[in-house]
Amino acid sequence: MVQATIVVLCGVPGAGKTTLAKWLERAAPDRVVRLCFDEYASQWAYPQQTDGTVSSLPDTPLKTARAAWVQDARLKVRGLLAGHGGPDGHLLVVVDDTNSHKSMRHPWAELAIQEGLGFAQVLLQVPVAVAQQRCVDRGTTGLDGTVVRMDADLAAAAAAWTVGNKADGVDGNMQASAARGWDSFGLVVDATRLAVGPMAEGSGSIQGAMQAPEAVLARVMRLSQSFVQWRALCGQQDMQRGQDRRRTKESVLHQANLRLAVLAGALCRKHMDSLIDDKQRREFGKSVAATKRSVMARFAHGVFNDDELERVFVREVEQELEGIKGTAAIAQKGQERMAQFM
Repeated sequence: MVQATIVVLCGVPGAGKTTLAKWLERAAPDRVVRLCFDEYASQWAYPQQTDGTVSSLPDTPLKTARAAWVQDARLKVRGLLAGHGGPDGHLLVVVDDTNSHKSMRHPWAELAIQEGLGFAQVLLQVPVAVAQQRCVDRGTTGLDGTVVRMDADLAAAAAAWTVGNKADGVDGNMQASAARGWDSFGLVVDATRLAVGPMAEGSGSIQGAMQAPEAVLARVMRLSQSFVQWRALCGQQDMQRGQDRRRTKESVLHQANLRLAVLAGALCRKHMDSLIDDKQRREFGKSVAATKRSVMARFAHGVFNDDELERVFVREVEQELEGIKGTAAIAQKGQERMAQFM
């Protein structure tokens, strides 16, 4: 059973991410956990600056503070999962940040995959001018350029999520979803039409009915279910690929072992007559078997490739043969010298 769904909100400053996240939190306080980077930063007296730094630590990049927040938030989610006992056993984790780059969204998708959770990305879209005015209205100045830049950064995701996911990603073709990857599970919401507090402001000139947050949440849960199906399919595919790789490797090793067995027999027949007694022949037979095991072990670990297999085996068998003959020659000379003194 899926314990939770991670909902990653995306959008420029002023898009209404925090407003939507707070609405969800108020609607189901026992099921919704809101993770907000802005609040994390202000809690540690790290207010954001337009130059990408933190005011109390002017030499600390903003992304360093965000990385710390992501790490803390992931630990918090894992702790909540361990002790969660909501009404229906399902937790909604809402990640409230701009998430304008795929790299910012990836840690949350990774967490969902690792913990077996649902996952969905929601892009709140508003016209640039509307977002800029909202920032001014709430007392945040100097963000006009940031809004323009982030809107451009999110354009690719907006295009992919609008076109690529029919029916919120549940397109009946999980093979296609598997090929697209985790970042394809996103949906786009016109935040000027979302009927949540100030997010609906300025929408009078826009044609179309207002969207209820409940409808957006329903779309999120359908998309999350699609992600769960995709993850299961990927798991099956990974397992199948692993089995195929193991079978292929076992087949390759089996064939290599047969080839060396045939070659070992040929080498024994070739060199046995050059050995002077049964003791040397037994020693040579044992050394051939030991060399075969050693070569196969190294071949299995990729020390050399298939083309080198027989050449390595022959070289090492011949080295063993020379060693046996050399030892026998030394022993023979020793016996001859002893005979001279007797």
